[in-house]
Amino acid sequence: MKEEGCLLEEKQKELLRRENELQVKKEQKQRLEKRRKELEDQAQERAQRILGLERQAATLGAGLEAEEKRLREIQATLTYGSFREAKEVIVRMEKEKQEKETALEEAKAACQSVENAISACEASIRIWTGQQKKREASEESLRLEKEELTRNRQASMQQKQNLMMKKERLIPALSADQTAYRNMREAIRQQEEAERQYRIAGSLSDTVNGTLGGKEKVMLETYVQMAYFDRILVRANRRLLVMTDGQYELVRRQTADNRRSQSGLEMDVIDHYNGTKRSIHTLSGGESFQASLSLALGLSDEIQAMSGGIRMEAMFVDEGFGTLDDEALEKAVRALASISEGNKLVGIISHVAELKDRIDKKILVEKEKAGESRAYVVIG
Repeated sequence: MKEEGCLLEEKQKELLRRENELQVKKEQKQRLEKRRKELEDQAQERAQRILGLERQAATLGAGLEAEEKRLREIQATLTYGSFREAKEVIVRMEKEKQEKETALEEAKAACQSVENAISACEASIRIWTGQQKKREASEESLRLEKEELTRNRQASMQQKQNLMMKKERLIPALSADQTAYRNMREAIRQQEEAERQYRIAGSLSDTVNGTLGGKEKVMLETYVQMAYFDRILVRANRRLLVMTDGQYELVRRQTADNRRSQSGLEMDVIDHYNGTKRSIHTLSGGESFQASLSLALGLSDEIQAMSGGIRMEAMFVDEGFGTLDDEALEKAVRALASISEGNKLVGIISHVAELKDRIDKKILVEKEKAGESRAYVVIG
């Protein structure tokens, strides 16, 4: 009886310990369910942000094409190749304009001087005519004096006419120079505006193409893909954590190795057993197969979640099972079996003998001595 009492007491302790373990697991499950809901909410929020970014990208692309077309049209209408060349032409034309204006002023002054001389001659003629009646003089002397005055008057008239003709020639040239000067100023303004728009368009192009100096090299297309990739990783990690007993979790690398490389879609792996993060390339062959299988399943889940009309009803896994140990092989087969429990078909192509006993329906391919192959179906 004493032994039976001790045995009963031990069973009660064991039962109490198992109840405590069950309570702990229930609490862990509740935390995991809460975390899953938070991740799904974050995924939905990021999907909305991605849609907004796609619309913004389309708008920016259309605006960039319009600005580039307008820039090419403006550059085609420019007369000079550069701002410096246009500036030199303006300085030269301003100098010629100043010289012509000076010549015009000199011509106007000379013309005024001639007009004054003509007026003086005419006044002298009038005085001479008035005095001619009052004095008696030799007709020859008066005739010579009159002829001299007439010649002077004609010479003055001719000089005035020449100056007027020179003035008439200078006025159209001055007008043309003024028009050319205004056109040149307008062309320079258009060129400066075109260069400003080109700088804006160039900066926008560098931003879209991920070529900004000193920044992360992330193209707009890669930026959008990063959001989808994060959602795929969330779904893939659900499978990978089960396959690896919670050891490995895939994460997207946030920064590139250097500023000259494109970044955004590289992966690292977190080892929860030792709390380290390292490159995905450090995984062994079997671990790499588990990660690849998890990513494939995560991509399938994400495609079906994003597109309600698309259903992934079949999946074929080719090779990779030979790199797994017995425990990893069991977990991989269990994960694939859980997928095939619904209306999905999962096919495995492998030469691993251990899989033959785990698969009920098989198509076996055997090579005959003649060099041909024979396939037959095995059920059960």
